[in-house]
Amino acid sequence: MPAINSKSIMYSISVVRLRVKEGYKDAYEAMLNKFTDQLEFKVVEDDFEVCHVDDYEYFKENEGITLMKAPVGLRYFYGELPDGTKPTAIANRAFSRCKDLVAVQLSDETQEILTGAFDGCDDLEKLVCLSKEYIFVSDGVLDNCPKLACVAFNAAEGEFENEYVPSNTLKNCRFYCPDGASGYSNTISDYVDDYDLYVDDNGVGAVYGYDQNGYIYLLSVTSDVSGEYTFKEGTDLVAPYAFASCKNEFTIDPVSWNYLGYVDQYGFAESGLSGDMTIHKNTMLIGDHAFLKCANITSVTFDSPDTYNLVLEQAFAYCPSLKTVTFNEDTNVTAVLSGAFIGTAIEHIVFPPTVTSFYYGVFGECPYLKTIEFTSKTPPELVLFSDGTTFQFSTNGDTINDVRIIVPEGCAETYYNSWIYRYIGYTSLQDWCSNVFLSSLWSGTTLEECTQQVVNKYAQEHNGLRKLLGLEETESELDYDTVYTIMKSLEEWFSW
Repeated sequence: MPAINSKSIMYSISVVRLRVKEGYKDAYEAMLNKFTDQLEFKVVEDDFEVCHVDDYEYFKENEGITLMKAPVGLRYFYGELPDGTKPTAIANRAFSRCKDLVAVQLSDETQEILTGAFDGCDDLEKLVCLSKEYIFVSDGVLDNCPKLACVAFNAAEGEFENEYVPSNTLKNCRFYCPDGASGYSNTISDYVDDYDLYVDDNGVGAVYGYDQNGYIYLLSVTSDVSGEYTFKEGTDLVAPYAFASCKNEFTIDPVSWNYLGYVDQYGFAESGLSGDMTIHKNTMLIGDHAFLKCANITSVTFDSPDTYNLVLEQAFAYCPSLKTVTFNEDTNVTAVLSGAFIGTAIEHIVFPPTVTSFYYGVFGECPYLKTIEFTSKTPPELVLFSDGTTFQFSTNGDTINDVRIIVPEGCAETYYNSWIYRYIGYTSLQDWCSNVFLSSLWSGTTLEECTQQVVNKYAQEHNGLRKLLGLEETESELDYDTVYTIMKSLEEWFSW
């Protein structure tokens, strides 16, 4: 029987029940009674064992196995102890000494994580729980884990003490549970059906998800990725913030890109993704902000996709080293959304003939941009920011549209006629007149004043577009009578 320290007993006033191994009850009671006259202890004999293996300590009893303490220098824990034991529970503060711990995957037998189990794990980034049926998470389990980026549960039923979820204090930390699961907070996403932790040959960990259709989702990568990174074979999608904590310079294996179907919003945002990258033929969608603030990307090439391909809002925004964007022959890019290349170092860009929609502000804050080239003889539709706002192809500080737009030979006038009203900020002359007329109902502006307002604005703006397209300046072709006729018809319609 171990020696009992009187001070330890006196300060443990909350301890009222003590479990001891069979045959030790009388000895413990006699020892405790010497120090604790004012307390009543109940000593209970039980069949249990405290085991040690390679600096792990666990408590073994009939009800299960509780991991009490993990080694100080541990970086990855895969749910199984060196002797093959799989804990059914993780004790209070079991990993709290593990300041270097990066990722944990608890086994399918672990169904209980007790208070503060990972409290103070400064480097912990990922936690995956494989239990399929049930998981209980006590309060404070993941407190003081500042680098935590992804937690995934596989249990169909979750129970959280005091509805504990630490996500509110962690920027970009993502929490996942199985589709259709119960007992989870609405801040935990039922993204797919199954999750696991995968560690590659270089020791880089990543959380992956799997759905019933066989698709593989890359959810989150540990921050120690560097050099060339290879996705798990068959990966279809990079999820939001998957690389958010990856600040070292790295590239993606070209074969991995070739299989990838989607890069979801913020997938690589603010990461160290570097160098020349190619969006291969199977990548159908680049989500909003997918490569936002990737400071080390120098060029992007869009290969020929099998289906449609959209470059969504701010997809490559604020990538200051991005100088070259290339669309290979027959690339099927159909739309380029607002801010897609804002804040880049692009000087010249050529869009394929498949582009049918071009949004406001694609090239905001691009000080080096000189030319934008469209190769289709049919002008793409300009998608407006708001009524009455001059369309911005590019900005450089306070300067707007200081670029040259190149179009196929003989098509400049076609582009001008297609774009003029959208360039001014309206979908058509009818739309423009309707907007001005409706405003006059509140302001009291006369029909003649409304007409003159449109005519004057057109005269001020139309040569701006002609200059962009390399056309000679002309007198305004919009006459007063045409506009007045539209205004009059609007007045008659509203009077009726």
